[in-house]
Amino acid sequence: MHLKKLIKKYVVVLMSMLVCLVMANVAMAKDAQWVNKKVDLSTIKKVYIDDTVQVESGVKVSPLDKLTIRENLEKQHKFVKNVEFVNTPEGADAIIEVKVLENTVKSYKVPDTKETVYKDVVKINSEGKQTTVSVPVEKVTPGYTYTNTYFSMEYVVKQPEGTEIFTYIDTREAPRSFKNMLRRATKDFYRNFNKALNDK
Repeated sequence: MHLKKLIKKYVVVLMSMLVCLVMANVAMAKDAQWVNKKVDLSTIKKVYIDDTVQVESGVKVSPLDKLTIRENLEKQHKFVKNVEFVNTPEGADAIIEVKVLENTVKSYKVPDTKETVYKDVVKINSEGKQTTVSVPVEKVTPGYTYTNTYFSMEYVVKQPEGTEIFTYIDTREAPRSFKNMLRRATKDFYRNFNKALNDK
């Protein structure tokens, strides 16, 4: 009976440790997109990237992060095929605009964990004989705090007169930097935009 209790306690402790490990390395990514079916996407041959980085009210984005956003848009448009990216809106068939919807750092606290372990203690009786006794001992594993970056970006492709053609929203939470998640989000936007353009 003692052995069964011991095994049960160790299983519970092990599962708790695994849950904590999973929480500490959690990463979430989701996206949503919309395509204007009323627009003939095959007519889009020239695309201009708007230099302005829009920011949702109350969201903080540093000038350096805005520069990083523009650099990513320029570097990663290679994922869009059969389209020319131009340096001026004049003559462009479509314009890409971006908006930062969320950019925060969240902290999570993993509490202390307690477990009961058994320590063998050797005792010698009055006759000089040794006996081993298992003594329960409480073991405490200190908790810790980890941080995740929560990031959401909206990419909108419009015709020059303002009609929306394609909208893509990317939301991520992970123990990564803003720059790292931005690179992934922008790449996914361009890949999905490319699919919308060339999906016959």
